Amino acid sequence: MVDKTALVLGTATPGGGFPAYGWPYAEVLNEMDPTLGIQPINTKGSAENVPLLEQDKLDLGLVTGEVTYEAINGISQPKAVNLRIISATYSQAGMFMVRADSPYRAIADLKGKPIVWGAATSGFIVLARAAHHGEARVSQVHAHAGRELPGAVRAYPRGRIVAFRAGARDACG
Repeated sequence: MVDKTALVLGTATPGGGFPAYGWPYAEVLNEMDPTLGIQPINTKGSAENVPLLEQDKLDLGLVTGEVTYEAINGISQPKAVNLRIISATYSQAGMFMVRADSPYRAIADLKGKPIVWGAATSGFIVLARAAHHGEARVSQVHAHAGRELPGAVRAYPRGRIVAFRAGARDACG
């Protein structure tokens, strides 16, 4: 029997892209290298994975580029001093989704309207901050941070929000 190196991989909240990617990723790596025992776990997402990595509570963590950038530069948090990027995983299309029968046709139409950017600890919230404070600012779009994306999606048809920012997996299911 081969001794396995046990590693814990932090993903994100159920229903999002990181768990959908993390579990098969770990499974394939475990099959390809019999010395690895990667165990994926659900976390609150990118914003939680960074401190968990820093505190040595995770061995590996899936983290968006925006959150990584802020962590290594000490933006909105203490500067991360013990992180290393070992692999870029996948690129992701992002989009704002609205109901087909809504009057909204452009981002500017969403000014002042309630939208959901994603789970409160997802990388999308960092992206929302960048959109609100960066040069490409859409000045009055409200960023409502949902606790989990499935709850945000359930709220959408009931009229509580008019749009949500979704990644490719969120949009395609």
